[in-house]
Amino acid sequence: MNNDHAWPWRTSSYSAATNENSCVEVAPLATAEATAVRDTKRRTGGHLCVAAGSWATLVTSLKNATAGH
Repeated sequence: MNNDHAWPWRTSSYSAATNENSCVEVAPLATAEATAVRDTKRRTGGHLCVAAGSWATLVTSLKNATAGH
């Protein structure tokens, strides 16, 4: 069992700005090798761990898409 309640969760700034019903929270893991992602409305429903490189690629892609690139 993990201790995800102690992780430094924060609400994604993009989801918070767009739709209160589709928010996600993210938490960088202590090893800096991954980021955890969970649904704000279902915090006890588990989380996904995404490798650091994959997370960086996803965030960059989303930023480029919203910037019209």
